[in-house]
Amino acid sequence: MLRKVLPFLFTIILSFSPFLFAQNTKFEPVDIYSSAYIYLLSSNKITISGNANLSGNLFSNSDIDLSGNSTITGNLFAVGSIFGKGNSTITGTSNQGVNALTLPVLPDKSYYQSLADESISPKGIYKLSGEINKIIFIDGDVMLKGDVSGTGTIIATGDIKVISARNTEKISLISYQDISLDGDISFTALCYAAGSIKVDATGNFSGSLVADSIKIAGNTTLFYKPLLVEELIPKMEERFNQQDWESICNCAETLAAYGSSATSWLTSIFQTKEKDPVFRKMIAEITAEIKDTTSASSLISVLADETEDEYIRAEAAFTLGDIGGEGVYESLSSALSNPSETIRSSAAFALGFLGDKRATDPLINLLSDSSSLVRMRSIMALGRLGDSRAVEPLIALLSSPDEDIKIKAVLALGDLGDQRAVPYLSNLLTTEEMFSSIRIFSTESLGKIGGEKAILLLLSLLEDKDELVILEAAKALGEMKELRAIQPLKTAITRVRSNWVKSKLEEILASLEE
Repeated sequence: MLRKVLPFLFTIILSFSPFLFAQNTKFEPVDIYSSAYIYLLSSNKITISGNANLSGNLFSNSDIDLSGNSTITGNLFAVGSIFGKGNSTITGTSNQGVNALTLPVLPDKSYYQSLADESISPKGIYKLSGEINKIIFIDGDVMLKGDVSGTGTIIATGDIKVISARNTEKISLISYQDISLDGDISFTALCYAAGSIKVDATGNFSGSLVADSIKIAGNTTLFYKPLLVEELIPKMEERFNQQDWESICNCAETLAAYGSSATSWLTSIFQTKEKDPVFRKMIAEITAEIKDTTSASSLISVLADETEDEYIRAEAAFTLGDIGGEGVYESLSSALSNPSETIRSSAAFALGFLGDKRATDPLINLLSDSSSLVRMRSIMALGRLGDSRAVEPLIALLSSPDEDIKIKAVLALGDLGDQRAVPYLSNLLTTEEMFSSIRIFSTESLGKIGGEKAILLLLSLLEDKDELVILEAAKALGEMKELRAIQPLKTAITRVRSNWVKSKLEEILASLEE
C-alpha cells in the first residue's frame, strides 16, 4: 500500500518542502527532539484569536493579526504588517516587510484523480473514519470524525471538515476549497487548502498548515511536527531495493530539504549494520548535504568501529569532513594511522575539506606512505588546506616516477598559489614529453599562481606545439585580462589546426578586446 501512496506524497511534499523547511525562506532549522514547531504559511492574512497556544514559525504574504490572548513560541514573518500584539505573548522575532513566498499551486483535479486508489462522488458530505492507508479522491465535501489511523491521503474538490477527530499517525489533507478543524481534537496532519484553513477547536494539532488564508481561534494547542520524515526513509529504502532511481532522488531531495529535522533519523539508519552498504552510503551523502554538526558524534562512532565495514567507515570520514563539528579533527587525525589504506586515505581526503590547518604536518608525513592512494589523497588535501608549509614537500614530488603522484602535486601547487613553484613547473614544461598531460596541468597551475614570471611563461606557451597547452595558457591569460596576450593569440589562431581549439581561442580573444 505504501507504494501506492508514495507518488502523491512525493508531489505534495516536494512542493511544500522548500517553503516549510528550507533555510533560504528565513525559517530556522528545527530539531524535532529539542523543540516542537508548527509552520503556518498563508498567501493572505493569518488571524490568531482566542487563547490559542502555538509553537512554531508563521509566514504570511500579507498581514498577521494577533488578537485575543494567544501565546506564540516562534518567529513571525509578514510581507505586510504584524499587529494586534497587545494581549499576545511572543517568544521569538517579529519580521515585517519580508520578501513574499510563492506557495505551491494545486494541479488539475484530474491529475490527482488518476493517482487515487479510490475515487468517490458522494451525493452529500462523505464521512470518513477508521484506517486510511491509501489515496482517496473525493469529488465533493468530506468529514473526518472520531478515531482515524493510517498514513494515507485525502484529496477533496470540496471542503474537508475535521470534527473531534483523533489520530496518532500522519495523514495528508488536500482541499481545493477550505479545511476546518473543530471540536475536541488530537490530530496530526499536513493540511493544504486552496481556500482557507480555520481552526476553532480545543485539544491539540500537530503538523503544518498551508492555505490562501488561515484563521486560528478557540483554545487549540498547535505545534510543528515534521511530517513524513520517518516514513520517507523506509520508502526510499523500498525504492532502492526496486532500483527506482528517480524516486530515490526525489526522496533524497526531500530529506535534505527537511534539514536538521531529519538528522537523527538519517544517522540512525547509517549506524544500522544490517542495512545495505550502498544504501547507507546514500544516507551519508544526504547527511553531508544537510551539514548538521549534531550528526558528528554518530559518524565518529562509525569511523572508530573496528567491526564496521571499512568502506562504510570511509564514508563516515568523508561525511565528517563535509560537516565538521566537535571532535571531528581528532577523529580524522586518529584514522590517519589506521592499518587500512581505504580508511587512511579517506581520513586524509576529509581533512582537506575540513580545512583545519593543524592537519598540515600529519598530511605531509603521509606523503611517504606505502599506499599511492593515501599519498594522492594527502596531496589533494594539502592543496585544499592552503598552508604554505606544504610547498617544498610538494615540489619534491615533481620528480616522482609515479605520474599520478606528479600530476596531483602539480595541481596542488597551483591551488596553493605560491611563487616558489613557478620555476619547477616551468622545468616540467621543458623536460616532460610533448603532448603529455603533465605539461597541460603545469600550464593550468601556472595560471592559478599568477605573477609576472608565470605570465611571461604563459605568453611564451601561446607558441607551443601542443594545441591543448596553447588553449590552457590562453584560458589563464584571458582570466587575468592580460592584454599582452592579444597579438600572440591572433598568431596562434592562424596556426592551430583544431577547429574546436580555434573557436575557443577566438572567444578568449574577443573577451580581451572588449
